[in-house]
Amino acid sequence: MPLILFVLFSLTADLRWVEVDVSLWQDGRADFVYKIRWNVIHGSMSAFYLEGLSVEPFFDYENSYALDEYNNKHQIDIKDLGGGKYDIVLSKGKRYGPGQITFIIHFGGDLGRSRNLALTQSEFGELVVLHWAPPQWDEAMEHYTVNVYYPIKVSGKYVNPDDYGFRTEKFMNERYLLDYF
Repeated sequence: MPLILFVLFSLTADLRWVEVDVSLWQDGRADFVYKIRWNVIHGSMSAFYLEGLSVEPFFDYENSYALDEYNNKHQIDIKDLGGGKYDIVLSKGKRYGPGQITFIIHFGGDLGRSRNLALTQSEFGELVVLHWAPPQWDEAMEHYTVNVYYPIKVSGKYVNPDDYGFRTEKFMNERYLLDYF
């Protein structure tokens, strides 16, 4: 009997990709939207842990859900497990698989309060520093994309970051692909 139970409850799932949209506000707060794609290869999954957020999240439960590969929307529950760890669970005991499912988690956070924003002086004048990064995951994935939307108005379709005072640390340019649009 234990062997049968193991087969019934076995799961093989790969984290395919993560995309994060961060919309900054003038007052230091931000909206975060995490899109997390899983590929359930064998069995079915109902949950995963999300941890390592550098802000205290205020979850938007109505706009947090999962979409399967057929574009069916599934409700999710977000349970605070303490210590900055959250259980992201398909609602009502549902499970999904095999196939691809994308969890969309929307929350607000205060980057100023969490000390992810700072002021600094430079030869360019006073600058705001964004000391924020998304959490690291414990498995490789196809891509990990972060879009940061700044609270500035731009004139035109194309942006020259120098025109708006953008500066990045040298290591950021060496390790990551940065694009301004």
